[in-house]
Amino acid sequence: MDHARDLKECRMVNISFEQGQNGRLILTPESRAMIMEMHPWERYTAYHDYCRQIYRQNNPAGQSLPEPQVSNLGHQVLPNLISPEDVAALQQLLDERVDGPNLDADGNPMWFASLPWTMMRINVVRQVLGRMFAGDISKALEAYFGSYFRIMSLSLVRGFPGKADGS
Repeated sequence: MDHARDLKECRMVNISFEQGQNGRLILTPESRAMIMEMHPWERYTAYHDYCRQIYRQNNPAGQSLPEPQVSNLGHQVLPNLISPEDVAALQQLLDERVDGPNLDADGNPMWFASLPWTMMRINVVRQVLGRMFAGDISKALEAYFGSYFRIMSLSLVRGFPGKADGS
């Protein structure tokens, strides 16, 4: 299947919708029927077009966001994104798991075992993410997507700090 061709051929349609309290689109029965008749790529494109439309309605035209590095480089380094206190809180969560290796069924050490989520860990990560996404990272992601975004999953791993210049 040629997805690029499918995207180019997507038709623009007038879809009537409201935005629910949870931010989701609520379609009229007529619009829902029209959407259901579309090719999946057309539905995908229409959804993202309307997400961008809502974003533009809620953000004044004068408030343009700078193009993020991720658009050109495929990644972006945002130095000092997490405060030292938040780093310490996350480090403590990870240290609980990597004090020593767990053993697999054959008795071999497993250094990369998953960190099980508990409500305490979830609450700490939610608080840290709330502070993180209150600044530059949200602006960069909104500029990249041209719309609001939602975090659907999270992987938290130890790593080495990147260079501040993004290289």
